[in-house]
Amino acid sequence: MSYKSVLVLVDSGPRAAKRVNFALKFAHQHGARLTGLYVADHPSVISSISGNHVPEVYEILQCSLEEDAVKARALFEHEAKQVDGVQTEWRQHMGSAISTACVNARYHDLTILGQDDHKYLGRNTPSGLPEAIALGSGKPVLVLPYAGEFDLPRHHALIGWDAGREATRAVADALPLLACMQKVTVMIVNPQISEHGHGEVVGADIALFLARHAINVDVKREPGLNRDVGDTLLSSAADMNVDLIVMGLYGHSRLLEMVLGGASRTILQTMTVPVLLSH
Repeated sequence: MSYKSVLVLVDSGPRAAKRVNFALKFAHQHGARLTGLYVADHPSVISSISGNHVPEVYEILQCSLEEDAVKARALFEHEAKQVDGVQTEWRQHMGSAISTACVNARYHDLTILGQDDHKYLGRNTPSGLPEAIALGSGKPVLVLPYAGEFDLPRHHALIGWDAGREATRAVADALPLLACMQKVTVMIVNPQISEHGHGEVVGADIALFLARHAINVDVKREPGLNRDVGDTLLSSAADMNVDLIVMGLYGHSRLLEMVLGGASRTILQTMTVPVLLSH
């Protein structure tokens, strides 16, 4: 498997240029085509505004979104000119932002986007996009933290492993990335031996699977029933100087509310390095 088509979500926010630059370098590294996508929901006008002014306010908000889209496209095209050897295309859509992002993600091998930044989330950036796309598209997402500077992951990847379906999917989706790493650590928090999960030697099966892909792998077990999985992964990532975390996204969509597992929520809220998530 290799990444041949990559999607990056672009907005006009303060981190957009760094995200696009990361995506361009990523696409170049993997020989992939890169699609830039801008999505935004239609404007909503608060009920306290007088009915006579609603059309006028709506038009102002709509024009503002269109201006944001123009800025996002200009940013994407400017950054694309700085990197040779990457084929690019641009897409944008107003309305049903999350659904549109999910549909586009289904036809790409990987989606790159930013962690929710609640200081910036506003008129053109729907919240919860990382988990919504991972849960709704059937494809992996690579989420970049909203703070810090990040180069392409090359050195040390940390896999959050519990022998479940979601973690298995994440590892499979991450194989092209893991093959580029100097070292991969499989971390198992609160391991429980089970006939249908971890075998007699916890972590041995996944380590053998990765080794057969010529990946330099070791296994780290963190016993203790009271350990918080998300916090343990993040603290270990800092201690080991990890530049990528790979894990399954646990959750489901209940009506319009995203319901996430505890570790998934912790990682999405407090990540400090890029995280590849799959469901």
